[in-house]
Amino acid sequence: DAWSNMKSQLPLLINELHYYEKYLIQKHYIEQLTISEISKLTRITPQRLSRDIRAALQDLKEKLINKNIK
Repeated sequence: DAWSNMKSQLPLLINELHYYEKYLIQKHYIEQLTISEISKLTRITPQRLSRDIRAALQDLKEKLINKNIK
């Protein structure tokens, strides 16, 4: 089904992200670190990290949509 297809494409699409976006997705969603924990690791403010994670998710969503349209 369509959901299984999209789900199976996610790891490949994550690898296509910019290294910073890939790092944020990896740390926050796969390793389950909080934004505060990532902030301590990277010395980037939580507000900036939150904005960057949202941007990374938007990029991932666009890649997923584009991949499934083709």
